Amino acid sequence: MGTIARTHSIRLGGGVAGLLSVMILGMVIAAQRAVIPAGTEFVAELEEDLDTRLIGEEGRFVLRLAQTILVGGREVLPRGARILGVAKAEQDEEGNFSTLVVRFREVSLGARALPIALRVKALEPPPPPKEMVPTETTGGEPRRGPRIEISGGISIRRIPDPGIPEGKPSRRGVRRESVELMKVSTRESGATEITLPGEDISLRPGTRFRLVLSQDLEIR
Repeated sequence: MGTIARTHSIRLGGGVAGLLSVMILGMVIAAQRAVIPAGTEFVAELEEDLDTRLIGEEGRFVLRLAQTILVGGREVLPRGARILGVAKAEQDEEGNFSTLVVRFREVSLGARALPIALRVKALEPPPPPKEMVPTETTGGEPRRGPRIEISGGISIRRIPDPGIPEGKPSRRGVRRESVELMKVSTRESGATEITLPGEDISLRPGTRFRLVLSQDLEIR
């Protein structure tokens, strides 16, 4: 009888240990999980030329994230992360490729790629050339670049980069006048439509895309 009781006790102990292991594993997974909420805005820069005269029915393009995205103080999307998209050109009645339709597919995190739903809120000219941007802040600390801190659900606190002036004209990209004339809208399909009436569209490397996350992005 005593043997049976001891055996039962051992089995019960093993079950408790297994349950604890599962709970600890769940806590570790939860700690590693982060959600960037829909509605989060950030900026990414065009990696290569995007020209409606050249892309045809479908062309791929890449944006580079211009900020580090933080959730709960932890970096979840690094500055420089690649956002992959596809674009197509549409002609107007006069034969100009005056409409650019873009859709985003995924964000690349090293060996991983996560589906991402984005829309374009606005376009901006590229920032000044690198030689015009100071490498250090006034305090002498190395410039880490702009960051976006996300905490408490959808509460967003922007941390600007003091070394990069916003909205300055650049020799590297499209003229400010051209970008300001472009109309940006969202189609029912979720794709973003960029139009420049009566003109072909040519976006240069460094052109800034102000993006809005359309759906929550879960990162593990």
